[in-house]
Amino acid sequence: MKTAIITGTGMSGVFTASQTMGLPIFNSEPKNTTTPYGSIRYHIVSTGSRSFILVDRHYCTVPYRFPHMIDHRAYMYMLYKSGVEHIFATTAVGGVNWGAFQGKKVGSLVMPDDLVDLTAGVYTFADEGFVHPTAFYRSAKGLLCPQMQSLITDEAVLRGGVLTCIIGPGYETPAELAFYCNSIPGLSLLGMTVAGEARLAREMAAHYLPIGIVADLPLEDSSVDGEGVERAVKHAQVQVVKAILTAMGQLEGGQPSWNCDCQKKPAVFKCLE
Repeated sequence: MKTAIITGTGMSGVFTASQTMGLPIFNSEPKNTTTPYGSIRYHIVSTGSRSFILVDRHYCTVPYRFPHMIDHRAYMYMLYKSGVEHIFATTAVGGVNWGAFQGKKVGSLVMPDDLVDLTAGVYTFADEGFVHPTAFYRSAKGLLCPQMQSLITDEAVLRGGVLTCIIGPGYETPAELAFYCNSIPGLSLLGMTVAGEARLAREMAAHYLPIGIVADLPLEDSSVDGEGVERAVKHAQVQVVKAILTAMGQLEGGQPSWNCDCQKKPAVFKCLE
């Protein structure tokens, strides 16, 4: 199976309640598997002739994992072993209307061009079990695949800017927000989970596209909480799923000839064979 969707906050139930949401009817089959990083729960979802793997990053290992507790390696390894090459991801983000990147509101969908990782996480498959002197040293150019972006045809989806990943689950202080705005050129979004997935997707030689769902506007209102974020994402569920399904349709005839950096080197696991 070549395609996967990774979901997060506020997206639960969207692939089971689709008949009442203006989406296709989905058939969802639960699966379990074991990886070197622990057991994983996921779903094989089908609609018509289209099938994909669905993973909820917060719920795929235990009842719930906070952003700073997620071991992204477990589900990303499962996606690699399943043959996935194209990964769409939804992520709740704070929309920073700053500098050249204005016009975001709660509910906006945004595809960032790049990311800055402030989580201090170690996002690599490299460990004592997977060792190679050169395979894990990879360029980070184009981690958020520009060719995948081109598949999103919904003109309402905003494009560009930098997604800055913070550790979570607590949100940024006003002083931290001012620091980010003044020190990160192109700052547009704040999130907590994309950096790990993007780094591991590069080691998998997979194309990775996160779509941020703006759940709060920290420069305008700093009173965000978890319930408000979940409500905002739920209101955008249908739009983001429709955009992804349309993009998937363009992949059904096989991957176009792409000139991105995602597969310039084989997956690290190929180098270990």
